[in-house]
Amino acid sequence: MCCLPHVSCRSLRRVAAAVIVVLFPVAESGALPKTNSPERRLWQELPPGYVEGEVVDMHFDGMLVLLSAFVSLIGAFAALTTSAYLRLVQSTKWYYIMLLQCGLGLGISTVWAMHFVAMRSVHLWGGSESGGAQEISMGFDKAITSFSALIGWMFSTMAVHLAQGTSRTGHRLALSSVILAAGIFSLHYVGLLAERGPFIIHYDVGMVLMTLVVALICSMGTMALFQHPPKSTKWRVAGAWLVAALVCSMHYIALLPLTHKTHASGWTWSVIWEAAEVRAEVPIIVSLLLDVLLMTGNAFYLEVIQVLDKAARERELQHGDFVSGTKRLMKRCRQMQFPMAVLRAIDFMKLGKIVQHECLRDRKLLVMLDTPVAAAKLRRKGCIIFFSHQWLSADLPDPAGHHFDNMTRAIQAIARSQRLKTENIFVWVDYSCIPQRSTEQQQLAVNSLPAYVAACSEFVVIAPQVLHASTKAPCNFTSYASRFWCRLEVFCALMSAMAQEQAQHISSLMASGVSSAGTINSMSNESPNKESDVSLEDDLCDLSKQSMYMVCEGKLQPLVFLGPHGLKEDFAELLNVYGGRLGCCQRGHKTESGEEILCDKARVVETLTGLYGTMVVRLLKLRKEREGGRLQRGFLQLGDMLIQQREALFPAEYFSTRIQAVHEFLSQELCQSKTRKVRSNGSEGTNGSLTMSDVDLLLQELGAVIVPEDSSVALSDAVLGSCGIGPWRGDEEDPQEPRMLI
Repeated sequence: MCCLPHVSCRSLRRVAAAVIVVLFPVAESGALPKTNSPERRLWQELPPGYVEGEVVDMHFDGMLVLLSAFVSLIGAFAALTTSAYLRLVQSTKWYYIMLLQCGLGLGISTVWAMHFVAMRSVHLWGGSESGGAQEISMGFDKAITSFSALIGWMFSTMAVHLAQGTSRTGHRLALSSVILAAGIFSLHYVGLLAERGPFIIHYDVGMVLMTLVVALICSMGTMALFQHPPKSTKWRVAGAWLVAALVCSMHYIALLPLTHKTHASGWTWSVIWEAAEVRAEVPIIVSLLLDVLLMTGNAFYLEVIQVLDKAARERELQHGDFVSGTKRLMKRCRQMQFPMAVLRAIDFMKLGKIVQHECLRDRKLLVMLDTPVAAAKLRRKGCIIFFSHQWLSADLPDPAGHHFDNMTRAIQAIARSQRLKTENIFVWVDYSCIPQRSTEQQQLAVNSLPAYVAACSEFVVIAPQVLHASTKAPCNFTSYASRFWCRLEVFCALMSAMAQEQAQHISSLMASGVSSAGTINSMSNESPNKESDVSLEDDLCDLSKQSMYMVCEGKLQPLVFLGPHGLKEDFAELLNVYGGRLGCCQRGHKTESGEEILCDKARVVETLTGLYGTMVVRLLKLRKEREGGRLQRGFLQLGDMLIQQREALFPAEYFSTRIQAVHEFLSQELCQSKTRKVRSNGSEGTNGSLTMSDVDLLLQELGAVIVPEDSSVALSDAVLGSCGIGPWRGDEEDPQEPRMLI
């Protein structure tokens, strides 16, 4: 025994008791027993044959010693397994849940349970002076014992959390080892403080300090294993043996500073419960239950959490693909993936009805335009009309010919207003210009819908007051505005308008109201506005300046969307494309034969993502332009609304994180553009603001210009002449800029 002075456990306990009395003054069980009340204890006096104050020998039950090591081994294996899985968890919530489980395995099942079983292996008998042979009874204060378990759990959890970090592993190992050593040291001696019996404990201070050093060394070995847990079961079992050996070494070496001396009154005070004699089976059962809990948690991780983490990683990789693929989508949404088929108006009117695409193709009545440049060349010679309408039956777009009659009137009205020959007018109608038999070709044409809309010079909505052939429901502009495909075509038209390079070539978008009957009220019937009257008259001065019309009640009326104060409320709902109704959804996405089909809303996701990206780019440029008229302000308001309501307009059910990826991609491109600008200009532009050249460079890189200047693929006059299309202006004049839709 060390020659340093001994510190009586009795004095330490009295100090601790005084502190706890201050903390728990109102509980009778939390105060020192009164002098006039009997002492609560497991014993009444010293066993016969013992002398007051003599040293009592400690004896160990070999079976319980081995059992304590086995308990520590099982707990260490469960904790190491949990620690190995802990590194793989992606979710923060599940990480902390499994971290608490790992702390349970190490702090309670491995250390505390082993400590308590080992304490139950200790038997006190044999007085050093009297030679008393009767065993001295020993009990434990359950509150302090439970508190020691909490200490082990808390410190072990913190140590494992620190050891799990990937950066500065050396510092983490040292700090986590110190925390674990402090926890085990505190657990051990707080647990000894819970002992009750006719004795008092004396500690050798030098030996206590030595046990602290041993605890630190053993904790370093333990934390090294938890910092790099073995991956295979064989090495994990070996690591569990090592951890169990280190923990047992810490405990039994920490018993060396103890000396039990007989005392009749012993330590009689308790915090909450009276001291009780607890058998070794209790901590063993607790430890095994915790081990079962840990292994069940690990199995749950393998079955559930790992699947969730894998799905989260896949979503992260998918989002990265969305970001990297945004540029491709923004370019593709302006390309014709399938040639644009148009029909000469004179041939269209001779048909007498809307005819299927394949029939017109076989009769060689379709003019195929492979590129937007070809469409621009054709548009210089005449006019291309895009007809947008609601189908009046499930199988045929216009079984009774109501829409065809209105389309014919619209062609004649536009020809008169723009002084064009019918031979120079071409029309685009979905049923006639999109493949109906081949699903693959139809999808390519659907992907090209924004390019088709942008290639047309006029956009005409056909929405007369008629009845649906199948449901007999009234069909008008209100029903038109509720359909998914109709909203999509209008959305493409507005996005095409924003993508124009010069606003002066874009026709007015002043909106007229929609009555309950589905007709368009004329602008002239609205109450005048002092400031906006002039601009209204300027924009609506002549029908020939319009590019969007509506045929209602047999009349061609201007259909425009922006009012003096921004987008009209009557038309704002049209921008909610995914709020529109679809026939496939009403049929449960099944064909008549019961075959599952893809929802049409999923077919245009990539196209709308690209359109949204080009809209954001255009919005950037509009914000950079210092001067702008009412139309520009209207587009700014429109773009802001789309961005603010993007979660509702582009639901994650279909778009996932594509819209967020668009914003991330554009932010990256703008930062890179700024960096290139700074590098090329040296110190210029270092104030952190983006210049117009930055935005122009971004527009150029993203291919935001709808019609590139590429004359090599333009249709020649000879080819146009072979189609019966003659020039409608002098060849000596400079060709007019192609007037894009809206």
